[in-house]
Amino acid sequence: MAVASQVDGLLRHENFYSALLRGQIADHAFEGITVLNDEKQRLIANFNDKNLLNLRNHGLLSCGRSIPEAYQNLWALQRACEVQITTDACGKDITPIPKDLLDKSEQVYKIQSLDKPSGELEFNALQRIIHKIDPSYRD
Repeated sequence: MAVASQVDGLLRHENFYSALLRGQIADHAFEGITVLNDEKQRLIANFNDKNLLNLRNHGLLSCGRSIPEAYQNLWALQRACEVQITTDACGKDITPIPKDLLDKSEQVYKIQSLDKPSGELEFNALQRIIHKIDPSYRD
């Protein structure tokens, strides 16, 4: 929400996570509380061909071909935003990532996401951790 609420409201592609997400995030202008029927179609339309949506002044939204993929997408976007906000808080100049490396990162993401939904390994590992703590979550 901190990134989405800034004047430009956009994720800058200057850290590892944001570089991987370059070209994968759509944007949706703030329209108030997002429960009105007429906004639903605009939300869907703004996703276009992306799986991540920056809801301006509101936060982040993710989808995917599976629950693990949607989770992985959202986790990566949340992490990219956290790194950006933390870096900004340092008050120092930020080392830019060269455009050719950003282009390469975008291509790697596209290649990885074509095959099958991502996030399965990570999601399964998180479920095992939760299961060890309290197996009742499955009930």
